[in-house]
Amino acid sequence: MAWLLWTSVNIWPRVVWKPPEEGVFKVNFDSAIRLQEKRGSIGVVIRNSMGEVMGCLVVAVQGVVDPRLIEAVVAVRAVEFARGMGFTVIELEGDSMGL
Repeated sequence: MAWLLWTSVNIWPRVVWKPPEEGVFKVNFDSAIRLQEKRGSIGVVIRNSMGEVMGCLVVAVQGVVDPRLIEAVVAVRAVEFARGMGFTVIELEGDSMGL
């Protein structure tokens, strides 16, 4: 009941994934951190224009001290992962406001 009440007054923006153009692969990336523990994880998903998952990557990271730095690291890692999978025409997308 509390959840229903909370969600009725707190509206989250609805985010809808948009496919890339045909021949382009969308590379989505994100990170999660626990600053007190100085650790986190990064995730990457590659999809084609039909929304089919072409590759994914999840990696645990240690020594995290700056949220902006981990977002930059995951962006670079996402590009490296896509290139390593053979995808050369990509659209990179993350949710960090600082990049």
